[in-house]
Amino acid sequence: MTDSVKLLAVTAVSNVLGTVNLIAKIVEMAHERGIPVLVDAAQAVARMPIDVTGWDCDFLAFFRTQNIRAHRNRGTLRKKKET
Repeated sequence: MTDSVKLLAVTAVSNVLGTVNLIAKIVEMAHERGIPVLVDAAQAVARMPIDVTGWDCDFLAFFRTQNIRAHRNRGTLRKKKET
């Protein structure tokens, strides 16, 4: 990450390989450089517990999937209060 990065967007779980990223560590590294982080939790939300406080991400986004009961075409964007 360089000083030119304004926002880091990272997926919590890959929809292709199923890789679970170490979100808390990635966020920590970005925050050390003053970079806010948006976590895409679309694949994670139906497959694992989401620890928003532990991840300390600035933004968390996910959309309805077939694995959770929700209205179609609805999504969630969470913003940390301090951001």
